[in-house]
Amino acid sequence: ADALAPTVAPSAPVAADGTTDEAADTTNDDPNAEREADEESGNDTGDARNDTGDAGSETSDGSDDSKQGAGDAGGSRRSVLAYGAAAIGGIGLAYGGFRAFNDGLGTSEPSAGALASDDNEGPDAETHGEDGDPSLEVTGGTVSVGVQLGGTYEGLPEATADAGLPESIDVVIDDRFEAQDRVDQYIAAVESGHAPDLFVVNSSGLGRLVRAGVTEPLSRHADGHSIGDVLGESFPALETRSRHPETGAVHAVPYAFAPETIVYRKDAFSGVADESTFEAWMTDPPTWSEWSSTVATLRRDQGFVWSGQQFQIPRIFSEVLASFGGGYYEVDPGPAADTDPVTVADDRGIEAANVLHDLVIGGDTADADIERASSEQVFDYGFIEPQRVFENRDAIAVRVPLSFFIGRVPESERGGLGVMPTPAGTAGSYTSVYGQYLVVNPNTDVLAEALSVAETFRSPAVAPLIVERGFVPTLNGDPFSVEAVANAPSAEYRPAIEYITEHAVLEPSTSAWTESRETVGALLQDAIAGDQVSALEELEAFLRDGE
Repeated sequence: ADALAPTVAPSAPVAADGTTDEAADTTNDDPNAEREADEESGNDTGDARNDTGDAGSETSDGSDDSKQGAGDAGGSRRSVLAYGAAAIGGIGLAYGGFRAFNDGLGTSEPSAGALASDDNEGPDAETHGEDGDPSLEVTGGTVSVGVQLGGTYEGLPEATADAGLPESIDVVIDDRFEAQDRVDQYIAAVESGHAPDLFVVNSSGLGRLVRAGVTEPLSRHADGHSIGDVLGESFPALETRSRHPETGAVHAVPYAFAPETIVYRKDAFSGVADESTFEAWMTDPPTWSEWSSTVATLRRDQGFVWSGQQFQIPRIFSEVLASFGGGYYEVDPGPAADTDPVTVADDRGIEAANVLHDLVIGGDTADADIERASSEQVFDYGFIEPQRVFENRDAIAVRVPLSFFIGRVPESERGGLGVMPTPAGTAGSYTSVYGQYLVVNPNTDVLAEALSVAETFRSPAVAPLIVERGFVPTLNGDPFSVEAVANAPSAEYRPAIEYITEHAVLEPSTSAWTESRETVGALLQDAIAGDQVSALEELEAFLRDGE
């Protein structure tokens, strides 16, 4: 199938509410982590949710021999195992190039041959019986969950109990993994036998873990454990990202997300739009041509601000690329692997670069009629600067994660601000989301118990903890059915959130992308500001060859 179509969730019923190249796995898929990493670099980002976690804080050695096994269930389920600071952290977006989903990607069944090809990836002999099959009988024990950033998830042991977790299972928080190299820490901990049973990770980190072979394939347990009830029940885009790029087997539970959004000042648009228009934009955003023309008429050059630094620019380029029907890779429906053909330099990729060129620099390089509505300053903007410019009323629209908008803007001022998805191109509107995932340590000696805890991350009982973090829980496709979500500030923008999850853009998780994101960003900047064709051809070669 032609995967030049964007990665989207075509029929999801509801909802969605960096730093350095080395730190990509910690920050590029978690708006909270990006804020904290920005703070670490000396920028005052504000405290959107009184989150005190420090992504750059010193942590104990990942080889610390303090993991409790199945036979050591000492302590209460309501205990927190303090390795460092207790919290949950960033997760991420999706496995491959942009493409359409088919129904097979939204089920708990693995792709053909996935179970057989994953047999050698699962737990070691300590977890498997003599016949090679893992034991899925829940006998009790302690399950440790490796988390990051802040203290929001200190209530996880109680929440899992409320979700119906058997009394014989204790849940403890392992917060050794606070540093920006937390993915490397986890890989080393798995290899040394001292990793937590479960690990929270963002999408780029997830790709690295899967490639390193340190994630348990969950598909193989779908028939023998109730974990199967929550596999394939989220939004297709997030579900696709949770799969192994070669076997198609599910390797992670997507349990939360936060969407990017366009936030604008209604009073600035009052001469060209009214409340009915603002309401319509939440599910039918203007085209890039309409949006740029309107903003340029009201405030030329820096009317619309967004993050265009090397580490940030891949997100908006991915959205524009998808909106014009393009993709980085051409693959069958499913995650992109390192060996898949790269297609970013085709006509659709060039049009995406031209659209952003005309938006920022001006001119008529794009086939679409684009007015200059941003300025070249966006290339210097990291994660926080656009928000400050917007808050200072030096712009009338900003591209920002919804959770940050809600966290930074007083409730009394929100009524004067509108929210919408990314503008549309010839193929529609597609918007980035930050996804969060949970993986199972393939060497855990409490496999059945770990799967049971993982299942609770998709429960209404755990959902309030996710909401407190500024994300929206995936549950089984209907987050707004939970009171904590329905009553959250983000619920006011439910139509836009639902639309975004149905049209989600997911960045690739191939080696070249996740390990050299700044290189990708630099080439995308060149493609927008300079020679579109040569820069995209260089990017295509880099993604294909890794050099």
